[in-house]
Parts: sequence; structure tokens; C-alpha cells
Amino acid sequence: MLAHRRLASFLAIAAMALCLGSAGPARGDDIAAPSLDEEATRQEADTLLGAGHPAQAAGLLRDLAQRLAGNDEKIRLRYEVALQLSRILRLAGDFSGAEGPLLDAIGLPAAAAGEAAALVYAELGKIALARGDLTRAQISLLKAGALARAVPGIAPAVVLDIEIALATAEIRAFRLESAGQRLEAITRDAAIAGDQPILAAEIEAVRAEFHFRQYRYAEALGALENAYRLTVAHFGPAHPETARASTSLAAGQFNAGRYRSAEAMLLHAIGVYEADSAFFGPALATALVNLGQVYYVTGRTSLAIAALSRADDLAHRSFGGPSLVGAAALLHRGYAQLRAGLLDAAAADLGRARTVWRSAGTLNQRAAAGAGTWLAEALRRLGELDAAATSLAESADVLGEIFQPGSYPLSDVLIGQAQLALAAGQPDAATEPVRQAVAIRQGTLGPDHLATLEARAVLIQTLAEAGRFDEALGSLREDAERLRGRIAAIRAVPSESALEEIASLRRLVERYLRSISLALENEAAPRDDLLSLSLELAQLSRASAAGTAIAGMSQRILAGGTAGAEGLRRFQEAVLRWQLAARQLTARVIGGEAAEGLRNEVAARAAEVASAQRALLASSPDDGTDLIMPQPRRHPELAAMLAPDEALVAYMSFEEQAYAWLLTDGDLELVPIAADAATLSARIAALRATVDPKGVGSLGDIKPFEVAAASWLHDTLIGPLAIPDRIKRLIIVPDGTLQSLPFAATLSKKSQAATDFADYRDMPWLVKRYHLAVLPEIGTLADLRGIAAVSRATQPFLGIGDPVFDIGGNAQSGGETEPALATAQLIAGLSPLPESRDELLSLAATLGAPAEAVVVGSAATERNLAALPLADYRVVAFATHGLMAGDFGRLREPGLALTPPADPTGENDGYLTIGEIARLRLDADWVVLSACNTAADDGSPGAEGLSGLARAFFFTGARTLLVSQWEVLSVAAVQLTTGVFDARSKDPHISRAAALRQSMLAMLAEDQPDYFAHPIFWAPFQLVGEGGL
Repeated sequence: MLAHRRLASFLAIAAMALCLGSAGPARGDDIAAPSLDEEATRQEADTLLGAGHPAQAAGLLRDLAQRLAGNDEKIRLRYEVALQLSRILRLAGDFSGAEGPLLDAIGLPAAAAGEAAALVYAELGKIALARGDLTRAQISLLKAGALARAVPGIAPAVVLDIEIALATAEIRAFRLESAGQRLEAITRDAAIAGDQPILAAEIEAVRAEFHFRQYRYAEALGALENAYRLTVAHFGPAHPETARASTSLAAGQFNAGRYRSAEAMLLHAIGVYEADSAFFGPALATALVNLGQVYYVTGRTSLAIAALSRADDLAHRSFGGPSLVGAAALLHRGYAQLRAGLLDAAAADLGRARTVWRSAGTLNQRAAAGAGTWLAEALRRLGELDAAATSLAESADVLGEIFQPGSYPLSDVLIGQAQLALAAGQPDAATEPVRQAVAIRQGTLGPDHLATLEARAVLIQTLAEAGRFDEALGSLREDAERLRGRIAAIRAVPSESALEEIASLRRLVERYLRSISLALENEAAPRDDLLSLSLELAQLSRASAAGTAIAGMSQRILAGGTAGAEGLRRFQEAVLRWQLAARQLTARVIGGEAAEGLRNEVAARAAEVASAQRALLASSPDDGTDLIMPQPRRHPELAAMLAPDEALVAYMSFEEQAYAWLLTDGDLELVPIAADAATLSARIAALRATVDPKGVGSLGDIKPFEVAAASWLHDTLIGPLAIPDRIKRLIIVPDGTLQSLPFAATLSKKSQAATDFADYRDMPWLVKRYHLAVLPEIGTLADLRGIAAVSRATQPFLGIGDPVFDIGGNAQSGGETEPALATAQLIAGLSPLPESRDELLSLAATLGAPAEAVVVGSAATERNLAALPLADYRVVAFATHGLMAGDFGRLREPGLALTPPADPTGENDGYLTIGEIARLRLDADWVVLSACNTAADDGSPGAEGLSGLARAFFFTGARTLLVSQWEVLSVAAVQLTTGVFDARSKDPHISRAAALRQSMLAMLAEDQPDYFAHPIFWAPFQLVGEGGL
């Protein structure tokens, strides 16, 4: 339900791969010794396994087992082959397959097998442990111990291997005192046995689990790091044993809150397993389950759902039916869907997971109770309070039988009970359960752990709902300070996932804002203090890549031409390339695509970031403190930057509520919005479906605009705001799904559905009332208005477009440039855009630029673009196709299509990627991306609403972008873009937002064709950035 529930499940899954047992039996009492061929076969199997070919290794051993069948003179060898084969299959996570050879072996006389028989029973016990069957595990392990003691002079490593497995069983049965004593004896005996690194690694892994069960995460992480170090030193980085150790270490890092390290470890393990995904299907599924948890904890729910769906599919294909790994995938996908507001899907997955864990073959009562606790949350949010109470009570009964009062797992149930009481309007009844939950978590994890903060956030909300504001606000201020500390720690270290780690704190902020809103309603504290705190919390917990790019551009401009400014640019560019490569790697891994080259690239990019940061700090220490993300801006600073007729409206949408901030030059308001993120997303999707140009070949193909959704969205998002009559310009800071909403096309009054195109002309569109601009972050207002108001460029305009998408039949490439040729051939298949030439020529004429400022046709290449003095142009326009990552099934990055050359290279293949854009140098007031879909997300799972293209152009020096939210019909693109600059040329004093508004309204005018009144034509463009000049 909350963080630690996830942590416990995470390590429980990772532990499925623990204790593989590598101690081999000594040669002994077979009547006939193994032949050279038999020994060679076993050695070849080991070699194949180490080389990443486990299926071939298993095949060799199966063939050998078949040849030995019925040979009573080689009973020991038959035991050993069965053991070797079983370990490979268990390493792959195929526990049923691993049991088969062992069960065959134990039908043979154990006395003739000696210690090999003991190890076979030990292996059966480990398989039972992995399945969660502690009773069967102990029976097998005790049998193994008895057999071992009966063998004279048995190797100490064999006895230790069995003892390690018994300690694991005791830990998982929560017999921690006995397990601790056994671990002490194991440690003592291992020292006597001498240097055996793999045995030492297993001891460290079990010690980690012992520490984890007592919530000593630092000690557990240290033990797992030791285990990983020993394993990789023995087997090398690409061995399946190392992948297993990586998965286990990732669990420890996850529990310690080191999410970026856990993600890296899991991606490494997945890379090893992908070498033979069919064979390693169960182990790969387990790693993907763990990776999915990292993603949803860090706010990347779409990535989490994708990873967990692949895990579910792999588990189903591997086992052919219900399995422990499959149930774990369902459980965590259900939780991710819960976080994304997909409540029906969440309830279905959580119910299925609980059913699996309640079934005889996959029985796990504790896991079933955990699923029931999360299911109760889904049912509560669906309004099914009685069903939620039943599910929660069943979980409470099961957990109460397993754990002592005050144990950590019971805190989930207590918080669930509190939330049910709140949903029933009984905040007083909610207070005591949540206090108990806070006490448990604080005593177990400490006050600063995320799980504790989540419980305290529920308590703060509960106290506020009960009207106990002094206590609620006192706790809130304490925890806000802790939140500042967490975010400062994240900011201090460059990371490809830093933005997502900050986003993971949004659930805290949702409850804080609910408490502040109640306090404001009841005038429980000074209004200005509460509003300022709410504005700070909003900025702390919402950080976007585009906002970061603008802040970085602002920092560089303010630093001028100093060495620090250049070092800052190199550092920020390195971070951008690293983040881009990491996102691409994530998308490839989740999709099951080959990614080895990308893994190497991510490592190289990370090294570049570290080097650039060291150089920056050495040359300009003050610049090193605030480089990764924008810092919060205070209310007075922002208000001073607004004109009397301007208002900034910022939104945050959460799982159960949304909020808006209305900021003018003299006031600040916090306004609750009566809709959750999922509801807003559904309404926006309905609206967007009616402006989608796909399949539009004639006017008759255009769908009627979703008038009802446009009215509802205005009433929900704009209607509750008390916007003063003097306000003419709205600067909107959207959040989440709101980034894809064309605010201009919302309706300020309910309107009847149109019967023909002309009916749209007189509808009360928001753009008729306000000039509209969009910013990615609240603080972006200060970043943009704190730098030079206009570009220092001397040339008015540069236009690039109308590429020639034809490389002819003589294009050649080879060797390292083969990928460039493939990209060029893809670009060559795009449809031509001859009308874009007219658009650019018209823009040039409007802005007083010569015809040679328009670079079109065969001249519109990457090489020619790079040779231009781009910083000399105040307006730069691209009129071409915008492409997203994954288009054509292979593009790694978003980008713009240019003319592909006949001799393509990596730097000149006709595709201007965002990584290449970031290396350009601009000083532009405007960048116009009059291309298809340039404001949409960048095509990678979990991408933000504002595209990677937009982010890259902000990074490189643009102050304002004119971008499209959907594929623009060409006739509209020409009229809208030229209309914007025509309005500015006629009246240089009007704002950029006003110019866009005039262009939109011109398309709605009576003298235009009636079909232009449909929003598909006039509403695709939005102004992102500085719209007030």
C-alpha cells in the first residue's frame, strides 16, 4: 500500500534467486569412475553457462543424464549431473524444471552417492525456499543435514551450504533469534574452512536478508555489496550468477532509497538474461518486476506498467499458468495502475494476484494479505467502501496471525483503516490507527524514511480533516523541511532519473496541499504563510526537463561569456546526452530489444557528466550548486514580474485531487480542483480524439469537435478561478495530462454540438477572452524574464524546410556508417512538403528577410545547417516533419527530418536529433517548429508532455517556441504561422501571445472558409516560453 509494503515484496522476489549453492561434491564411491567424455561434457556445460549459453549447457547435461540412466555403477555421477542441471534451471528461475532431475536422483540409493545425495536434498530445500514453501524446505534441508553427517570426512563447504539454507528458512519464518545463532556458527565455521569466495558471497547474502527482516537497511546493503563484489570477482560481469547478485543488490539499494543505483543494477541483470530470454524467462521476469517497482516508486507509472506487463507475459510463457513471479507482476502492475488512477484495471490485477497466492500450488498467505490491502485501496477509491472494508479485514486477520502487534506489515492495514474512515467522513476515527502506523514506521525506519513520511502525511491530513490545525500544521512544517532536505540531496548529484525521483514525492505533497487548503478555508493560520508554503511545495515536487533546460539557458546567459558559462554549458549538455541515452536504454529494455551498445553509451555518457562536473566545480565553484533543476521562486519575486493585466495559473493533478494556483501582480490563491488526474486524462483524450488528423482525407472525414468535454474542462479548470476582470493575458503552467490540453479550444460557456463547420465560429472559445502562453514550470517565468528581454542577433529570420526526401539509387555507405544509411533511407520514405517552402518564404517576407534566408530543397541538410551562424538569427523556423522516438520501429531519438544526402554519415544522415539540436548555438527570440506533432511527448515510455524537441531548443538558446500539439494540416500551418508574424510586423508592441491569438481569431473570421472554424485547423499551435513580449 505505501512504500515499505513495496520494499518487503521487492526483497522477497529478489530472494527467489538467493543461495544457489556452488559447493561441489568430492569424488567418491562409484564402482566405475566417470569417463573422460563424461567429465568433458560437464566441463563444457560449465563453459557454456559462463559464456551466456545456459540452454546449450542444460541440453548437454540432459543428454548426459539420459546416457547415464540405468547405470547403477555411476550413481554418484548421476546425482552430480542432476545437481548441476538443477542449479542451472534454478538460476533461470525455472523451479519446476529444476525439481525434476533431483526427484529422479533421490530414487537412487543415497548411501552410494555420499555427499552428492546431501547436496541434492539441499537443492530441493532451496527450491522450496524460493517457492515460499517453508515447511517442505525445512524437511528437505534437515534430510540433507542428516545425510551429510553420515558421510565420513565430508567437505566443510557442503555442511555450510546446508546450514546457510537452513538459516534462510528460519529468517523467512521470522525465527530470527535462532537464525542469528545459526549465522554466528556459520561465520565461525566458514573462517575455519578457509578462503571460499562463493560460499562467502552466499553467507553475505543471507546476512543481508537477516538484517532486512529487522529493517536494518544500511547493514543489509553493506552485506549485499560484499556479496556482489565477491561474485563478480569470481564469475565476471556477464555471468548469470552475477546477474543474480545484481538483482539482490538492487533490492538492498531500493530499500535504502538509492533508486538510481537499483535501476542500474537491474538493467545490468536484464542485459545478462536477455542473452537467452527464452531460457532465462522466469529470472528475467523477476528482474522486470523489480524494475517496475523502481519505476512506480519514482513516479514513472507508465514505464512501470510496461515493464510489469512484459514480466507478466514472460511468466505466463515460462510457466504456462499461475506462478509466483506472475502473481508478483500482477500485484505490482495493479499498484502502478492504482497510482495512475486506472482503478478498475488495478482492482482486477490485485484480485488476480491474491487469488494466485491463495491457491494450493502457489500458496503465500502473507503475499495474499498484502494484495488484499492494496485491493482495499482500489475499492475505496472506486467508492465500494463495504468491499474495501471486507478486503482490509481479511488482510488484517491473516497478518495478525503471522506477526506480533507493532510489527511493520501491520502499519499498512492501519493506514488503510484510517483512509477508509476518512472516506466515510469520520476523521476522528481515523486518527488513532494512523498514529499507530506512524509510531511503527518511525520506530522501525526512522523519521526521514519515505515510508514514514507517507504515513505522517496521512496523519497530517487526518488531523486537518478533524479540525486540529495547530498539530497538523506543526507536523506539516516539520515534514516540509525534511522534504527540502530530500530534494536537496537529489539535486546535489547529477542523475538520469533525478526528475523522476523528485516526482516520487508528489504523493506527500497531495496530502500537504489538502491540509493547507482546509486550513485556508478555516482561517487556521496566516494566509500569506500558508499560500507561500503551498507555492514552494508545488515547485519542489514538480520538475520538468523543459523547465530545467530553460533554467540552464538562463544561467548561461546571465554568466555571459565567462569560462564558467562555457563550462556550465558543457556540463548541462553532458547531462542532457546522458539522460537521453538512459531513456533510450529503458525503452529498449522494456521492449525486449537488443541494447548492448546503448548500455555502453550510457556508461560513457555518465563518465562525461562526472568529468564535466569536476571541471565546472574546479573553474567556478559557485556555479556547481544549482545545475540540475530550477530552484523554487518565492511569491513576491514572481508577482513583481507580472504586468497588471497578466495572471499565471499553475496546475498540479494528483491521484485523488487537483489544485491550481492563481498568481497576479498583487495576489496569490490556492484553488482545489474537483477532478483527479485520471478523470482529467479521460476528458482530454475525448477532446483530442476529435482533432486527430489521422485518416482525414477530406472535410467529410473530420470528426465533430467534443464540445461537451471542452465545456467541462473549462468549468473544471478555469471556472473555479476568481480571475480579475483586468486580466487579459494568461500564462498557464500545465501538469501531467494537462500538458496535452489545447486550452485555447476550451469553452467558457456550455454550447450545443455543432451541426456544421460554421457553428464553431461563434462559440465562446477561451482564446477569444485571453492571450495564452504556456510555461513548463512556475519558476520559468523568472528564468525567462530575468535575462535579456530580446535577442542580440542581427538577422531577422532563418527558415529551413521543404526537404528533398529522395536519396536516389546511388546512396552508399558501409562499416561504421551503415546505421546512417539506414536512417537516411527511412527519411527518404517521408511524404514531401512543398507547401512548407511557401510558408517559409512568406515568413521571410513578413520579417523583412532576404530570400536566401530560406534554406530549402537539397540545401536543407544537417551539414549546411551546422555551417550557418545560427546565433545571428532572431527567428528560426523549421517547416518539416517532426518524428518521435520509435517511429518506423527504429528511431532512437525525436528529431526533425531534413534532406538526406547521397553519402550519409552519423552527423549528416537527414535526421536532426535532439542530441544534435542541443549542440547548436542559438540566440533566438522565436523558434517555430511548424512540423507534425512537435509539442507531443518524445515517444519514449514515461515521456513528459512537452516534447524532447522543445526541450532541446530551449537548451540551445530559444526564449519562445511556437509548437504544434498534433499533426497540423498544411493549409492551417501556413496561415497560422504567417499570421503570427504578420500581426507582430503590423504592431511591434503587441505581445507574442497576442500575435498568436490574433492569428487564431483571423481563422475564425467570417471572411474565412467555414471549415477553418473547426479547432483541428486553428487550435494546434501553442506558445511555450516568454509570451509577454
